[in-house]
Amino acid sequence: MTDPSLRSRTSFIPSSLNRLDTARLAAYKTNLDFYDGSQWPTTSRNRQLVFNYAKVSVDKLTSFLMQGLAFACYPNPTNSMNSINSHVILSGQYRDQSHVSRTRALGRDESDNRILEEALDWDQLALAIDDLDQTYDPNLTTATRAQERADAILRQMSLRAQRGNLVVPTNCGQELLDGVQVTDLRCGIDQQKYRVLGIRTLYDRRQARYDQTLTLGAP
Repeated sequence: MTDPSLRSRTSFIPSSLNRLDTARLAAYKTNLDFYDGSQWPTTSRNRQLVFNYAKVSVDKLTSFLMQGLAFACYPNPTNSMNSINSHVILSGQYRDQSHVSRTRALGRDESDNRILEEALDWDQLALAIDDLDQTYDPNLTTATRAQERADAILRQMSLRAQRGNLVVPTNCGQELLDGVQVTDLRCGIDQQKYRVLGIRTLYDRRQARYDQTLTLGAP
């Protein structure tokens, strides 16, 4: 047997939700109106000028304490054939942007002889893209260090080259420089690896949702 008094205390009627805690909700509305500039306790037929320092102060304070936005993540349809780490792709643009195809690092050894080492991107050179970037550093005193510098510059240039942009539902866990695997059969992209170089989040008022635009680079 269930205690009738216990059943009455634990029962909940959804239609009564609006009548619960009315004082707290009224206080929320009063504070929100004050934040929006409705700060006069009484109204008048004459114009009333409001310098809303409350809104400026709150916005300034929260800019330090609450950076960023809270997003709603939309589930990925199970029948989607276009995905990025199991997230649906709303739209995508893909390209192969050319970058520096050769890098040189120059230095001087202990005998003041010139050191020159080179790194080559054979894929770019095969397309007749011969773009040279070279740097001189007197601290490069050995061929090994010069070669490492040339390789590092070529790698950096390759990472900076954009490979495309994706528009996806907001993923709260997405971070810069994440490695992602993209499948977009509409454009013939199948499990292609990229690295996220940029993230931009925009709110679509017409559809009442947040979308993310990801800038893709070399993996």
